Amino acid sequence: DPHDSGLEVTCNSTGYAGWCEHERCYVDPAACSTEYSTAAYVVGATLHYSYRACGFRNELESWFYQPPSPSPPPSPPPTPPP
Repeated sequence: DPHDSGLEVTCNSTGYAGWCEHERCYVDPAACSTEYSTAAYVVGATLHYSYRACGFRNELESWFYQPPSPSPPPSPPPTPPP
C-alpha cells in the first residue's frame, strides 16, 4: 500500500504531491540492484528504502529537497497626497 497516503499534512489535502500514492519498499543495499535511499527518520537504525524496487520513481526527495519559492518583492511605499 502507499506509505504516505492520507497522512498529515502533505498527503491529506487537495492537490497533494503525487508521491503520496507511491509505494516504497525497505531493501538490503547489498542485495538491491536499483536506486535506494537511506531513511533518516529512524533513530538507532540504518534502514534503506526504494520506490524503484516497488515500480515507482522516487519523487519524494526531489519534492522534499526543492528550494523554497522566492518571496515576492516588497510593495512600493504609498504615494503621499498632493
